[in-house]
Amino acid sequence: MQGGDYSTWIAVPDRQFSVLTGEVAISHYQFNDRSSKSFCPSCGTVVYGINGKHFEGHKLVSLGTVDKYLPELKPQLQVYTEHRSEWGEIQSDVPIMAKN
Repeated sequence: MQGGDYSTWIAVPDRQFSVLTGEVAISHYQFNDRSSKSFCPSCGTVVYGINGKHFEGHKLVSLGTVDKYLPELKPQLQVYTEHRSEWGEIQSDVPIMAKN
């Protein structure tokens, strides 16, 4: 889905998230009862995702879609590290989410 060893997402509280334009053009794919992705049906770019298992009440936005990188967007949590490649490095200064 990401085309790389890892991806960086920003968890935005639902109350602070809105799609300003083009919402009618977004397609949605439901993975299960708690998780989905919303994407452009023409190019496949993910607009936002929902991961109800780990980030209930949030929309997940890819860091690559952000215009201005702010210091507050520095990674604060590492998820799914048990699935990383052998050469994937863990950032020692960023907490790892416990397995469920």
